[in-house]
Amino acid sequence: MITASNLHRSYSIGKKSIEILHGVDLHIAAGEKVFLCGPSGAGKTTLMYTLAGLETPQEGKVTIDGTDIYALSATARAVFRNRNMGFIFQNYLLMPELTALENACLASSIGRRPRVEYVRELMEPPAQRAERRGTAARGNRPCPGERRPHYFCG
Repeated sequence: MITASNLHRSYSIGKKSIEILHGVDLHIAAGEKVFLCGPSGAGKTTLMYTLAGLETPQEGKVTIDGTDIYALSATARAVFRNRNMGFIFQNYLLMPELTALENACLASSIGRRPRVEYVRELMEPPAQRAERRGTAARGNRPCPGERRPHYFCG
């Protein structure tokens, strides 16, 4: 479970301060899937980085499964992130010679054994999952995990 309460984050450009996160409150239950969308500059990346422990909020709290991630040291937060999160950056940080599945497993292999089958299942299209369960046909579309990063990132 991820809980964020009263998150504030701003950036300074010259003498001007721009508030990106304005007291964000969020609760994501275990197993819940969330879609985050909005126009460029709305704060989507800032929110994701803050929830992942990559950018410290100026105010507020983020707890993941009961752990206040900003109460941890930077090193402990990095270890927590490695053991408890999966985070794939959209731009520039995917290895083009690896498939999406291999990129997803790469980070999980640092300090522990990658869970290839679990990652593959997460990346499986719903129609393919339905076919595997015997409930529908998917056609000839490949699993997204077998595609290279350029397919996803223009």
